[in-house]
Amino acid sequence: MIKILDENPQVGMVCGNRFNGNVDKKALRRVFRAGNRFLAFAHRTLNGVALEDPLTGLRVIRTELLREWDIKSKGFDIEVEMNNFVQRKGYATREILIDYRARLGEKKLRARDGFTILWRILKDVDVNRQIFWRLSFFMGNNFLALAQVARRAFNWHATA
Repeated sequence: MIKILDENPQVGMVCGNRFNGNVDKKALRRVFRAGNRFLAFAHRTLNGVALEDPLTGLRVIRTELLREWDIKSKGFDIEVEMNNFVQRKGYATREILIDYRARLGEKKLRARDGFTILWRILKDVDVNRQIFWRLSFFMGNNFLALAQVARRAFNWHATA
């Protein structure tokens, strides 16, 4: 993971992706997997963070980014805050496949932590992205085609 940061100055963070690697069936119950998928969708749609596993705890981040970061989170929503911070600083985030096995101790995450994470996603909504999605919903395909033309004309890039 550190090697990816060393070789790619545009990458600010590298995260482990639990969902496309070897997953022990006992490690992730269906309800947590579904919740994780929903939160990943909300994070991608509302914050523009396109990660397959945005809530992974396995990550490496550039030291200079950590020094600048004013942490607001006090719980499991810290991953969402970190993802947004890295993206807003203009860095890319890369995911690598990891094996995921059952925890040896007791699981710390509770269902109510999902609501805290969702609240952080909502608090960090980019107003421009929110306007885009509202307009695209009400105007349908015509707006999406116009948005693609504007994106090319103004050289707007979707962030990964």
